[in-house]
Amino acid sequence: MKIPGALGVCGVLLAVVAGCGDAPRLDAAAHEQEVLEWRSERLGQLTAPMGYLTQTGLFWLAEGTYRFGGAAGNDVVFPGAAAPFIGEFIVGSSGIRMAIAG
Repeated sequence: MKIPGALGVCGVLLAVVAGCGDAPRLDAAAHEQEVLEWRSERLGQLTAPMGYLTQTGLFWLAEGTYRFGGAAGNDVVFPGAAAPFIGEFIVGSSGIRMAIAG
């Protein structure tokens, strides 16, 4: 007796599925714990001192010179006990250079 193509494929699939009775099952509690640990680690990375969420500003700089330091008259003002004038960022077509006051 000859089995039609589709019926034969279904038979093979049924045999394969029947042989998978010992497939591992998902441990829901272990999976939940793994997800919670990942979330906690990710939050720690994001909120770390150099993490993405601690970014306080994003400013696109046009070509020119930008003074930086702790003094209020600088283009970029550093908080805390920074020296009044630390140096300059020089933005040009080839990139950014930093010149430290010396």
